[in-house]
Amino acid sequence: DLVALYRRRLPPLPSDDAPQIIHGDPKLANMLFSSAADAPEPHTLIDWETYAWGSVWVDLGDLLRSLAKTSLVEQGSVDHAQLSEVIAGYRSVSTRGLSPDSFTQAAYDSARRLCVELASRYLLDYEGALFAWDADAYPSAHAHNVQRAMELRHVLRCLSPGPLVFVDYDRTLFRTDAFRHDLFDRLAAKLHKSVPELNAAARALRTDERLGGFDFRAFVRGFGADVEDNEQELRALLRSGEYLYDDAVPFLHDLIGRGLHPIILTYGDQHFQYEKLLPFLDQLGTNDYVVPVIVVSEPKGDYIARHFRRRRGLLVDDKSGQQLPEGFTEIWLNRVDETKASAPNIHTVSNLDEALEVIADDFFDD
Repeated sequence: DLVALYRRRLPPLPSDDAPQIIHGDPKLANMLFSSAADAPEPHTLIDWETYAWGSVWVDLGDLLRSLAKTSLVEQGSVDHAQLSEVIAGYRSVSTRGLSPDSFTQAAYDSARRLCVELASRYLLDYEGALFAWDADAYPSAHAHNVQRAMELRHVLRCLSPGPLVFVDYDRTLFRTDAFRHDLFDRLAAKLHKSVPELNAAARALRTDERLGGFDFRAFVRGFGADVEDNEQELRALLRSGEYLYDDAVPFLHDLIGRGLHPIILTYGDQHFQYEKLLPFLDQLGTNDYVVPVIVVSEPKGDYIARHFRRRRGLLVDDKSGQQLPEGFTEIWLNRVDETKASAPNIHTVSNLDEALEVIADDFFDD
């Protein structure tokens, strides 16, 4: 269903071209170049076992996808200058009559669509019948294919147009303190411990003093309790409580309605963060947009700089001073008091309605 949703959101391949013979797997490894060290010239294509009668946009899109993934792995970011040169080369021999902007848009649309198509093939290959898997690194073919699909999801984000909109979860969308209070009350009765004892054990497990981080499973095991039983307690609490801030859902829906595609970027233990997120993802998204989630184990500014430093975007977070790369706007959501950020490049807001005003000024009024 998720793959089908992404396919509906992505534009179809351009239909104004006549079918022709295409390679089917035009990655750099299948291209031979001359041996000239200073300026190697392209020589030929090899490995034609996937050739077909189809659209040239499939070949161009798949080449861009492959190059984007390679540069992400080797450099930590997509080399858009390299992609632009490839697109210009294709257009120089094209007879389609598209303007440079239209041709570039169609090429990027094709690359994004190929990301989704290939990711869906990975996810459907549950038993590893189509793709070889590394038995030393992954417990199953499915686990390896899920990792491949996740990598393509990251490539897809890097190839997506428009500003990147990252939104924190804890204390930004989610009432973390109220949830923690209720959770520890329940666990105190269940584990026969006092709330101060639980707080002390939780502090001892924090992965970072400033950023937080909480491994629920390790926390429960530390008291010799059954993890699965207490996870059921956790899920029951999340289902019973209203832990989203009142402005959380309208804020995300307004962003989506304006054509932006918000991404939840949250720090902490992946398992615990997803436990807190999953009951509310349907509310936070819409029928046409499933809000993606990224759980990181490093400062968010470091993550954004490493993967998206050449993009334009923003981060809404309850912590200030995220050290974002140039081109990113930092919005500090301070729901606690009237303190303002001292740095002139940080916008301070007290609620998500004010955050939306800042986003509108920065990304719509220009």
